[in-house]
Amino acid sequence: MKILITENKFKNMVTKLTGYDFSNHIEMITNWEELDNYEKKYIFGGSKNIIFNKYLNHYGPMFRFSNIEGVDYLVQKQEGEIWFIVETGTGFEIDYSDFLRSLNLYSLGISLKKIIDEFVEE
Repeated sequence: MKILITENKFKNMVTKLTGYDFSNHIEMITNWEELDNYEKKYIFGGSKNIIFNKYLNHYGPMFRFSNIEGVDYLVQKQEGEIWFIVETGTGFEIDYSDFLRSLNLYSLGISLKKIIDEFVEE
């Protein structure tokens, strides 16, 4: 049996089960100017970095997950099931499964792609 859930009910369910209203915590990053100075300096080297532009041109937009337990992350889906996830405060990359656990999504079986697709306004 297939159960259909409307977008609004899905968002409400995720918010209730995770404790986060992701619609207020995810921002699409499509150009250098949308990064804050700390992200520019400590993640991408401070100047309009070739790596940042290559990532955007090759893989598409990044997403800033803001104030997840007081921490911000930059996230980007890359090839296949590979994700670039970096904690902006430290510049350290985070494992996909660990990131889902920090969002309380791991045990729910909801993918990060689904969260981004449903919660980000383009």
